[in-house]
Amino acid sequence: MDIDVWNAALATWFLSEGPRQPVYLSATAAELHRLNDGLKLGLSDPVEDLRVAVTRATYSYGTRLHWEWSRSGSKSHPPWLAFLAASVVVVEEQTEARKTEFYIAFSNFLGLAKRLTQEEYEDSFFAWWISLARWLENTHEGRRGFPTWRSIPEKGPRSVIGHPYTQVLLRREDRRDLDAFLADFSTEYGDLPELTNRLEAGLHLVGALRRWASGRHMLTSRLRSIIEGSSESNIESLAYMLLDRLFDQTSENEETSVRRLQIVSV
Repeated sequence: MDIDVWNAALATWFLSEGPRQPVYLSATAAELHRLNDGLKLGLSDPVEDLRVAVTRATYSYGTRLHWEWSRSGSKSHPPWLAFLAASVVVVEEQTEARKTEFYIAFSNFLGLAKRLTQEEYEDSFFAWWISLARWLENTHEGRRGFPTWRSIPEKGPRSVIGHPYTQVLLRREDRRDLDAFLADFSTEYGDLPELTNRLEAGLHLVGALRRWASGRHMLTSRLRSIIEGSSESNIESLAYMLLDRLFDQTSENEETSVRRLQIVSV
């Protein structure tokens, strides 16, 4: 499929969750196969087809598409979703292989002649993740769902590839456990103090999740390994995901919100 067909398929599959529902652009290999079957695309290898599509379209074409789309003020889905999906695919591959050479692997996936620099990534992909969050929140006022990567900081160890990393940290079954925890969220497990630091607030939520799980509640092995493990990057990413699940960023026209937390900078 070409880049436009991929963009439309990704928008249909990932960006149509409905009002106040969490959006995950979790374009892992398994999820792309699920997308292929669900939309009846007939692809023998969705990951390879995506790689060919972004390679043929070229990275520079993606940056031009972003400029044209931004200038037009269009409400249609962003034209670079396939590039963001590619970043998710590569982050998952590197994470599962316990490797950290993201820029080399990503450059190869994009078919670039030279390695993508961090500055080039920040000027494009990093900015596109933020634009996608704004498109969901502002352009569509949450009617298609709200982003789960919004709280990633602009600086620090989780900032550069933090957006796609949050999308591969958990799987569908793991996220169902988060839904159960948030449904039970109360002063018993998560009495929230006044916190002005976003990460501290997120880590407080992880602690509440840990206490919730230590009782009568079961967790998937993947989620439990994160909250009981020693990987600070995993715990911080989970903290930011929990913050995004609780932020009240719904439209002023909405009378109610399932999210209950508002962090205010002081």
